[in-house]
Order: sequence, then structure tokens, then C-alpha cells
Amino acid sequence: MNKNVLDFWQKYELIESTKTFIAISNNPKSCRFCNLDEQHTTFNTEAHLIPELMGENKIISYDECDKCNNKFSRFESHLSIFFRPYLTIMGVKGKKKVPTFQSRTEDGNEHTRTIITVNDNKRNVILQNLDDYQISKENKTFTITFRKPPHKPFLVYKSLVKIALSLLPSEKIKDYKNVFDWILDKSSETDAFITAFITVIKAGKFRKPFAELYSAKRIYYKNHFLPEMTCIIGFGNVVVQIFLPLSNTFDYQKAKLKTPNLNLFPSVIYDKNKTVFNFKAIDLIEKNSITYNEILHFSFEDAEINIPR
Repeated sequence: MNKNVLDFWQKYELIESTKTFIAISNNPKSCRFCNLDEQHTTFNTEAHLIPELMGENKIISYDECDKCNNKFSRFESHLSIFFRPYLTIMGVKGKKKVPTFQSRTEDGNEHTRTIITVNDNKRNVILQNLDDYQISKENKTFTITFRKPPHKPFLVYKSLVKIALSLLPSEKIKDYKNVFDWILDKSSETDAFITAFITVIKAGKFRKPFAELYSAKRIYYKNHFLPEMTCIIGFGNVVVQIFLPLSNTFDYQKAKLKTPNLNLFPSVIYDKNKTVFNFKAIDLIEKNSITYNEILHFSFEDAEINIPR
């Protein structure tokens, strides 16, 4: 991990961003994921480079076929569950509306379910389990334990990698054929860093979601190596960083006996009031469904609080 937050830009350079991304429609159309053209597959679905669950956007990919899009939609159902607390609390409007958060119950008891909705920019929080929250009226703070429904972390990672692969410049696609095969389950093996590094912005919110793809300026060092690519994704008040699996051009002989060095993007630059770089590293390697509790802390200016005695 890098200790100097500015070290990131010394090691990585931006090669593509949704802020400047221009979608190109080839004739005939061809899918960058499965490599099939429109004579062998269809392109009827409007494919978003960044899932709309992360916020309304018009960043369209013309080189993603319907079959691949359908597969990625199944991945994204797990991505939605994983990030749902942030999406709901920050009022991130998806394709139709701000999603409702519903926690999993304890032992099937509906009276233990937490429900959070957003209407007219007001959060309505129904907390039925006393162990799920702490409120301080004096300090105007509260803490909520979000008991997430079952989801597969590995598919969360795949969803994030899919965003990065959609941004990958066309001339680099052949170098990552192994990763394209992996994301389509044509290959089960790839060397990956299956962790998400998440920063929550305390002051500020992104108007629209964005994604940026960075390439290492240099990969091999005396005692370590850098992952070739890293992707930064921002939405709501969250910045997520992942490192892409190693490409099929990675030189394992040069990397022999060396350890990977993960340089983290200084997401603190997006926080208006912060100078300290804080992040959470979430392991996404589990392929089976898990339940996961996430504790978030909030402050409020005004709230109507009704706590039953």
C-alpha cells in the first residue's frame, strides 16, 4: 500500500474516463466480450457502461451484445445488494427511482426487518430491532447496522471488472483476452486481486456516476510489481477502486519472487472537508452467497424520531 497519497499519480496514468468517453458503433457491430458480430448475435438492448443502479447516466456501450448484457445483469443484482445502503441513504436515483433498502430478517421474523425509503429527499427509516441502531439526539448522530440480504461477493468483483473492461481501449483488448474469457466463465482461472477498496466521502456527492481506467507506468521493480490496470468508480458519496486481473502479457518470469504493491487512489481529493485518507478493504473472493452486516455512521440537522417504549 502506498503511504504517500500523491504516489498514485507517479505510478499510474489515466488512459480512459467516462467523462471523456466516446462510444463507437462499428459496422457491422461486434461484441468486445464474446467477439460475436451482429450476424451471430443481437444488439437490441441499450447497454450502459456504468450500471444505472449506480445512478442515472447516458454512458452507452455499443459493443456489448444482448447475451452478454443479460449475463452481466445477473452479476449486477449482487452489486446492487452490496451497495444498497449507500444508494438508498444518499438518494441515488437509478433507472426509475431511489431504491428501497430492506434488511434481511432474523429467523424469518418480519418484526426484525429494517426498511429505509426516500421520498421528496426525505429518508424514512423504520428500525424494528433495537440492536440495529444507536441515536444521539444531543449530538445529532446515529449509527445503523445494515443487515444485507444474501449476495455473492465474487460476482460483485466481476461486475466492477466488467465496467473496467468496457473502458479498455480497443487496442488493448487482445492483451486481456484471458480476462474477457474469465468474466464470461469460459475460463475459471485468472490471477486477480479480488478486493474492493471503498472510500465514503463525508462532505460532497457526485452528481453523476463516473469510471476511470489507469495503467501502470512501470510494472516490474526490484522487489515488487504493480498490477497493470486499476479502475476507479465513483457514485453517490462512494469511491471504489479495484485492480484488474493480470493480462496474458504479464511477464511472470520478471515478477518471480516479487510481491504485488497496491497503490491506492487518493479519494480524499473528492471530500471537501477531509485531509485524512480513510478506506475500507473488502475481500470479494467468496463465490457462495453470504450475509454481511455493514455499520454506517450519520449526522443530521433535523429529524422526527419516534422510538416505542
